[in-house]
Amino acid sequence: MITFFPYFIYTRWAQMQKKYKDIGTLFLKPQILFFCLIWLIFLLVVGTIAQKTIGIYAAQKLYFSSFLFWFGIVPLPGAATVLTLIFITILAKLLFASPWNIKRSGIIVTHIGALLLLLGGGITSIFSYEGSLTLAEGEQRDYISDYHERNLVVLKNDKPILMIPFSNLHLGGEIDNSALPFRIKILEKCQNCDFIERSETLGVTAKYRGAAKELQLVKKPLDLQDERNNSGLLVSIHNVNGGENIHLLSEVIGGEPRINVRDNEYKVSLRRKQMLLPFKIELIDFERQLHPGTTISKNFRSKIKLIDGDLEWVTVIKMNEPLRYKGYTIFQSSFVPAVGTQTSVFAVVKNIGRLFPYISCAVVGLGLLMHVFLSIPQWRRPQSAIVVLIALSCFFLPASAQAKKFDYASFEKIPISHMGRIKPLNTFARHYLQIFSGKTQFDDLSASQWLSEILFDDKVAVERHIFEIRHPDLLLLLGLSQRADPYYSFQEVFDALSDHVDTLFILYQDPQENLGLAQRQLLVLHSKIGIYSDLLENQSLLRIIPPQWGGDEWSSPSNMFEKGQGGPDTVRYMALLSHMSKSYQARDYTQWHIVSSDALAFAYNMGGEAVNPSFIDLEIQFNHFKPFEKSLYFYVGACLLLIILIIFQYRVLIKLAFLSTLVGWLLHSGGVVVRMIIMQRPPVSNLYESILFVSLIVVMFGLLMELRNRDGLGVLIGVIGGVSLGFLGTRYANGGDTLGMLVAVLDTNFWLSTHVVAITIGYGSALVTGMLAHFYMLWRCFMVSRQSHLYSLEKSMKDMCLVALLFTITGTILGGIWADQSWGRFWGWDPKENGALLIVLWLILLLHGRISGQLRTLEFITGLALTNIVVALAWFGVNLLNVGLHSYGFTSGVAQNLALFCIAEFTMIMGLYFFLLCARRSKGGLN
Repeated sequence: MITFFPYFIYTRWAQMQKKYKDIGTLFLKPQILFFCLIWLIFLLVVGTIAQKTIGIYAAQKLYFSSFLFWFGIVPLPGAATVLTLIFITILAKLLFASPWNIKRSGIIVTHIGALLLLLGGGITSIFSYEGSLTLAEGEQRDYISDYHERNLVVLKNDKPILMIPFSNLHLGGEIDNSALPFRIKILEKCQNCDFIERSETLGVTAKYRGAAKELQLVKKPLDLQDERNNSGLLVSIHNVNGGENIHLLSEVIGGEPRINVRDNEYKVSLRRKQMLLPFKIELIDFERQLHPGTTISKNFRSKIKLIDGDLEWVTVIKMNEPLRYKGYTIFQSSFVPAVGTQTSVFAVVKNIGRLFPYISCAVVGLGLLMHVFLSIPQWRRPQSAIVVLIALSCFFLPASAQAKKFDYASFEKIPISHMGRIKPLNTFARHYLQIFSGKTQFDDLSASQWLSEILFDDKVAVERHIFEIRHPDLLLLLGLSQRADPYYSFQEVFDALSDHVDTLFILYQDPQENLGLAQRQLLVLHSKIGIYSDLLENQSLLRIIPPQWGGDEWSSPSNMFEKGQGGPDTVRYMALLSHMSKSYQARDYTQWHIVSSDALAFAYNMGGEAVNPSFIDLEIQFNHFKPFEKSLYFYVGACLLLIILIIFQYRVLIKLAFLSTLVGWLLHSGGVVVRMIIMQRPPVSNLYESILFVSLIVVMFGLLMELRNRDGLGVLIGVIGGVSLGFLGTRYANGGDTLGMLVAVLDTNFWLSTHVVAITIGYGSALVTGMLAHFYMLWRCFMVSRQSHLYSLEKSMKDMCLVALLFTITGTILGGIWADQSWGRFWGWDPKENGALLIVLWLILLLHGRISGQLRTLEFITGLALTNIVVALAWFGVNLLNVGLHSYGFTSGVAQNLALFCIAEFTMIMGLYFFLLCARRSKGGLN
């Protein structure tokens, strides 16, 4: 009996496969999946770019949620059709053409996970619904409003009897329903309206009622965020006696018409589509926490009462901590700024398919891990350990400070509240010095020295050449002479700007996109002069006085005096600062050292638990040591060694280059770890940190490849990644302090350490894959006589491609789960999400194309080389759209550099491709 059931199941399965094999064969052709992936990538790119002009919601409806869309008179399949075909193709492949064995178990499990993900997406798109719930304190409600759909609603005695979607209303159309004792005619309609005072030329007759007597509708361009559009209607209501009244209906203006007929009151209104909840929610209290000294939200929290019949339950909903009840999930979404009574905004979602992404993430991750470990051989352990000499690192230690007359060790550690966190004065000084000059120090002037001049010797500070001005047109406008050293003093710039007050006023009125480069730089320079003036005079940015009566708001000396606040500790602290000023001006170096040490100790004592001296000391050491700058020196040194290797062919240089790269990577890793300790969060939370981490990953993979193959290629890849991304990171660090605070939705260490880290590892491994493909093509072109190891290089590329796919797809799904946890939707076709999906689809396309024979070796390698462009567009390009929840990061100057990179990459890769294509046709080269 025990052996019978497995045999029975096996035979029934075989019979079913035979019966339906002919049907399944229709979808087993690899061309279907291959071209579906190509079309899906095309839709993803076009739909993402379209979001810039038509908005996320419109692009989603047109390209991603539709089964068909029209290109002129030609119907084209939308993403819904393509995803359905992909689902059927994968299912047919699993049922009728996949041998279920251990060797292919990873592939099978991965595809089952993909089926679960697609199935969950289909269920969600059909059965889920979501809306917003806005409550003032003390208010309760049992319905939610749709974000996008509007309805014309007629209520009879406050109960809806007729609802017509706004999209079904047409100009001149009439609503004549048997349930209504009147007719409604649509006179004017606009999807996004402005309301202005009714023009006298239009005239106002006795037929106009309510708001229609005073206001008229004016059409406005649609807002890119559809939920911000305010729809409006001008309607005439004809009663049974032939009378006519004209009314204005709007989402935002009240005063809907009321018609009394036979003791019944009818109301006609235009409002968002409403969905009833099986319970009520009452807002008891709303609280918004800010990072100290900023307007950046640290957290939102709402204390609510959930009322379900006789059940009353008081609980708290926070950002990233939703409430789940009866299949509904209530998220803290936002708030309405107000004075007095607070108003909280919730997102409410019901999604019966919400668990599918969680399950599919685990299944896909497990399947890819199985496939990777079954496909990639064990890496050999290094035969010998490499000892890193301490003296090598000591070479780059900070220079001796004996030449300095003032000891700034205590002064630069004094804590200050700036940009939402407590940091040492040294970091504060470096931030503003870099903003003004583009440097964190000069040869003869450290950041702490400069700040001491600002605070205690303003006569020197105004004459110090700090402001970097390079644009010749700007210099000509200001009447400043061009210098070899492009730095100018505050006094020079201030006097020059004083003659252009009218010009500045005009420029501030114009949109930034209409200004030339020199004009924009003039406005930036004016802003910098304003900040410098504040540091010299008001010093309102110098929040060095800790709170003394609770709270977390630090104060500057000027604010403290203006408000008449403070206590005995404040008086003593200010006295110490005054003594510091006197000893500085008197050049009393001994007294300066004593007083600054006392001021630091007193500041630590006043700050209490808000100040961690260990973290302050660590940040000071981090600032002085500059680990990322030093790691870049080692990467550049390794690059020079490899260049010498090419010239002289000394094999020992490979080991030296490896050693230099390893030391650079250790310094790089140490810097990342120190940043994590200082900020108490995972390594990646913004674009700059992603560059640091991706470069760390690229170098790490390069070192591991070198340990495995010992041919110098791994070192070369690590060096290229370390140098190029290192210089890129330096460019993005020019904005000042890079240790910034997070907005509320990002302030969660769990998701930062899973989703963000996984996706950035995916970026790094994808870049390594692309670089390997570059070297493969170059080797094939120019090393014709030495091509014995090309097979192993191709195998390495496939292995790295699998690793990249593992991390990108896992990181992408984890990002969707984070979104589901934070605001109730797994996938919103946001540009950054689409960028991550683009990398996933690109890698899947290449792997499937190669395995199925749709891509020959040359085309496969070329596609892998183009991966670098795909990663660059997904990583940086989507930020340029400035659309969606992920529209963060730096965009200034990115477009031109990104375009140059993509054009150069594409030109080189296609040149190599056509060269090899000609070789294949003439000599039977790459198959």
